[in-house]
Amino acid sequence: MSEARALCASAIAIVILAITSPNSALGLSARENFQRYCVQCHGPEGRGDGVNATKDLGATPKDLTNAEGLGRLTDDRVGEIIAKGGARNELSPLMPPWGNTLTGEEIRGLVRLIRDLCKCTFKP
Repeated sequence: MSEARALCASAIAIVILAITSPNSALGLSARENFQRYCVQCHGPEGRGDGVNATKDLGATPKDLTNAEGLGRLTDDRVGEIIAKGGARNELSPLMPPWGNTLTGEEIRGLVRLIRDLCKCTFKP
């Protein structure tokens, strides 16, 4: 199987999982959820350099360490992007919606983790 096909198959599997899984309620920490759902594209440190972040992906994952860019977004907006995915937020359609997979508290935990990664707060 070509690298592009394998990447496409991985992306499709993630989207199917995100859409069909009930809220997890596994009690995972934000870091564990990040490792499970985000690191493949955003990378282990959130720099947008995960294993799926190749030229064949078709979109560059956001660098979650970018304080300038993330400082423009409210916590609610970051949470909405996580919950509803890229396509529903006029971002990359390759980012799955995690709202059916993660609980509200887990999404808020990821927002706090992202704020730690970028070392930023919302600055209108």
